Amino acid sequence: MRVLVTGVAGFIESTLALRLINRRDEVVGVDNINDYCDVTLKQARLHLNTWLLFPRITPTPRPQF
Repeated sequence: MRVLVTGVAGFIESTLALRLINRRDEVVGVDNINDYCDVTLKQARLHLNTWLLFPRITPTPRPQF
């Protein structure tokens, strides 16, 4: 199944995305990383989840414009 998870840097959404991926679903995650909650926590979740899924890939930082 293909699933779109919005707000994927949030706690609940990132956990949901990982569970869906473990279930072998195709997941697309979108998040605008706003400052409503702590941005460093959101970025840490994204980096951790990337590392858990692809341990040989180092995530690159998002360019600042």
